[in-house]
This record gives sequence, structure tokens and C-alpha cells, in this order.
Amino acid sequence: MVKVKLGIAGLGGGSRHIMSSFHNNPDVEFVAAADIDPELLDSFNAATGARSYDNVEDMCRDPDVDIVHVATPNWLHTTHTLLALEHGKHVLVEKPMATSIADADRIIAAAE
Repeated sequence: MVKVKLGIAGLGGGSRHIMSSFHNNPDVEFVAAADIDPELLDSFNAATGARSYDNVEDMCRDPDVDIVHVATPNWLHTTHTLLALEHGKHVLVEKPMATSIADADRIIAAAE
């Protein structure tokens, strides 16, 4: 079976709670992470061997990433979700998906 290659946008508290679920899933492989905190990136890289990016757009350009898990602060969900969609990635976004109905509509339109 082919593994889903996962990139994580944001390595703060929100992503840490769900990372164990991904880690324990034999069908998922961590391939990349993006965060502005170099210590979190170093720790993630040491634990997973995944590539590190200091911004989400560069991670979304990575052709090895199939799906982006958006776990950045709520006010960045729309921007990061749209970046991932623009680069042809599947997206799993933490709740709330957006901080306004207009932004949620933008995400839905981009996903369609």
C-alpha cells in the first residue's frame, strides 16, 4: 500500500496532539513540516527525519507532500489552507477552518 505523505504547517500545541495519531498510522509518512520556530523544526526533524521549512508556502511547493495538515494559529488557517490548495495539495485544517464566513467560502471555492 502507498503511504500518504504528510506535511504539517505549524508545530505548536495543536499539531502535537494529533501527531501521535498520524505517527501510529502505518499508512501515513511524515515528509515535511513548516514553522517559524527553528527549535521545533529541529526537534521534529530529529524525531521523524522529515524536511523542515521556515514558511508554509515553501513546504507546499514540495512535490513529495500529498496532504497538508494546517495547525497554525486560527487567524492563519485561511491563508495556509489556500496556499496548500493552490499547490494542488489535499488539506486537513484544524478547527475553525476560517475566522469568517467569507474566508470559509473562499476555502470551499478553492477546494472545488
